[in-house]
Amino acid sequence: MDRSERDWLDEAIIKTRPDFMPVPDFAKWQQSHPQAIEALGLGPYRAIRRVGWRVLLATAAMIPFVFGLGLILGRSITNRQMAQMRASVIEAVEAQMSQQMASAAQQYASAALAAANAYTRQQVTGLATAVEATRQSDREQIAAALQQMQLARLQDLTYLGNSLYAWATMHMQSSDPGTIE
Repeated sequence: MDRSERDWLDEAIIKTRPDFMPVPDFAKWQQSHPQAIEALGLGPYRAIRRVGWRVLLATAAMIPFVFGLGLILGRSITNRQMAQMRASVIEAVEAQMSQQMASAAQQYASAALAAANAYTRQQVTGLATAVEATRQSDREQIAAALQQMQLARLQDLTYLGNSLYAWATMHMQSSDPGTIE
């Protein structure tokens, strides 16, 4: 994980829990993951270190043998044969390096694609969460506005009813004063 991803992760943690500041604790990790520490100490790297001296000694012992073989072959091989051998060795090395580079490029491309997919999935999830939160907020605002409109409608209806009652009462008092009690 590069520095920008860690910074982004720390910011996300701080946004969710402002009172919590992430601090790496390697000693705690060592205690909770003893198998990882053991694998590092007894893994293939230690075996390579042990084998390294043997390979070095074997290589040192083979150098005079290879040198002598080169001298013998050098005297028995013509210039044309040497050019053919050189061309075949160059061709083999180029083919092998080309294959290794293609394999490395393919591995890098698949790793980059996987990282991009993970990042895209994370961003889409964040966007979906934000959209849903906005929709919920809009729903709440619309519900509050509808409640306010309903309250205003009821108040207007009450005011209109009271006004009509007052008008009817006034109208009846002015047209027949003896009938109203």
